[in-house]
Amino acid sequence: MTIKLTVSITANPEGRDRLLALLRDDVVGSRAEPGNTRFDLYVQDDDPNRFVLIEEWPNQEAFNHHIQQDYLLKLREAFEDPALCAGRDVWRLVEDDA
Repeated sequence: MTIKLTVSITANPEGRDRLLALLRDDVVGSRAEPGNTRFDLYVQDDDPNRFVLIEEWPNQEAFNHHIQQDYLLKLREAFEDPALCAGRDVWRLVEDDA
């Protein structure tokens, strides 16, 4: 079962650069993880404070490994810091095997 995540993140303007640095660390680390098939970071064209992560993992085991990594834990802490992050939405998608 392939797992895909789309994460929409809104940075507070004052914390944008710090949050972006953490997102970039997450991208580098995640792309190096065994099993990662996609991990991309985008900035919204008309709003530099809006980011989107698109991730793909081949199975739950690879995803479980990912969510235990230090760089992701630091990013998740940043998501809870209102000085850095104004909000986020996570969509976890699985392919329809039918």
